[in-house]
Amino acid sequence: MFDRPTYPLQFVQCNRLKDESGNLPTFIYKFFSPRTRLIYIVRVECLRENLFALKFYCKKDRKSDRKYQKLTNRGDVSAILKTCLSVLPEMLQQFPESSFCFIASRSLDQYNHLREAMAANQRFRVYREFINQMVGEERFTHVVNEAVSGYLLLNNCNQQPENKIAEIKTWLAYTYPDLGDLT
Repeated sequence: MFDRPTYPLQFVQCNRLKDESGNLPTFIYKFFSPRTRLIYIVRVECLRENLFALKFYCKKDRKSDRKYQKLTNRGDVSAILKTCLSVLPEMLQQFPESSFCFIASRSLDQYNHLREAMAANQRFRVYREFINQMVGEERFTHVVNEAVSGYLLLNNCNQQPENKIAEIKTWLAYTYPDLGDLT
């Protein structure tokens, strides 16, 4: 299922927030999928020291508040996900101790006004299967939270992973209170 090649990923820019977040960087990339004939934006947001959130969306939806929830329904999922994950080695070169988190947005059926449940949603199930196949456990400890459709790749260079996992969960619960119970 995940045997598709990656697409060339192009670095666009590094934004630094000028707010209370401590001026943390967001790295922005883009790529084109010839199969879907769409451009995708990949955002690697530094949430705190050595913790990055990986997000992506279709460029045509960039102004939508629901850009992470929209589906293109054009296929090519494996190549798109593989291309998004191809940013990890580059980030690890710059930030060797970095860990990465993903929260799978629940889908929204705009025609029937139905919203998918947050827990173990469809995107999460695909991401979990994909990450398990593509990212080994030599460098990262895989931490899954089905209740919020969350996935954490904890860098194994951390001295006390149990403490680090608890610290990250507490921090994410504080930062994203609408996710519910992260513990």
